[in-house]
Amino acid sequence: MTEYRRFYIPKALWFFTVNLAERKNNRLLIEQIDLLGQAFRYVKTRKPFYA
Repeated sequence: MTEYRRFYIPKALWFFTVNLAERKNNRLLIEQIDLLGQAFRYVKTRKPFYA
């Protein structure tokens, strides 16, 4: 996996992309989207960020 280095810039916008190692015929993200949302909310309550 590539290592990324980013500078800290106050009030900068960030985004992330979710990808699966096995991309073809894989419905995991579709079938587990609610679980991904729960994990996202869990992290946000502990490490708040603002959009």
